[in-house]
Amino acid sequence: MLRILMLLLTVVLVTGCSGSFTRISNSEKTLHAAGEVPGQSREQLYEATKIWMEKNFTMAARPIVDEDVQKGTVVGNGQVDYPCSLFSCLTKSGWKVSFLMKVAAANGEIRTTFWDLNLSSPPQGRDAVFDQGMRSPVWSRRDLEKIRPLLMEVHADLLAELRRGAY
Repeated sequence: MLRILMLLLTVVLVTGCSGSFTRISNSEKTLHAAGEVPGQSREQLYEATKIWMEKNFTMAARPIVDEDVQKGTVVGNGQVDYPCSLFSCLTKSGWKVSFLMKVAAANGEIRTTFWDLNLSSPPQGRDAVFDQGMRSPVWSRRDLEKIRPLLMEVHADLLAELRRGAY
């Protein structure tokens, strides 16, 4: 009886986790979002987006990595907490998701693209010089599906600020 129970437990664990470790293609690692900001010019949206990134992307030494006034584009270097829950908190507690975020402004709208998604673990030892944690590209569908809502929330936060005209 114990053997059958162990076999069933093993089958459930293996089949339940196998789909979540599916490797994703590079094209799937790029996420897009868009939104309207009525009454705002491209220049206003461009400047406000730069200010928003400098205020909100504080984990990176250089929050803005590229900008083009003529095209109305700003690329920021952002980071959010990895959303662990239940069992994933045993292995991914304190992890961060870093990403590049490009915002292309046009009159009355923005288009946001997220790419270069990476997971970073916190240092495990006491010596921060030698133990800086691990950094790895996002490669599994399970991680991407956990991260996607966070990035869409980042886009929604920017959109809400731009609509308020807070900058």
